[in-house]
Amino acid sequence: MDDYIQIMNRFLFRFGYCTPAQWAANNAHGWDDESSGAFFVQAESDAAALIAGAEVVEQFVRSLFVEANVREIPSWKASKFAFWIEENPSQSFSKEALRELPEVSPGETPDFTRWIC
Repeated sequence: MDDYIQIMNRFLFRFGYCTPAQWAANNAHGWDDESSGAFFVQAESDAAALIAGAEVVEQFVRSLFVEANVREIPSWKASKFAFWIEENPSQSFSKEALRELPEVSPGETPDFTRWIC
């Protein structure tokens, strides 16, 4: 029986989101303030990386609202924030910054307390 070897590639996932304070201020004042983030995701393809990355960000944003004791937590996905795979990470980030970004393996739920927001 042949063993199946899954080849993983490393993709830089970038995304927009709102912190709880930004969400509240945007709703109160009609603003459109948001933050952005990035992390590496291991996946078989860029399409798989987009799906996996979106799941991680949904959990990340939820954790921000839970930590802030917000009762009604908006869905990051339903809010339709921008997200993409960065084609050329070294054009957007320094080598030092790239080394500092978190990396997520398939099926992993990261420790978001270590993420910078």
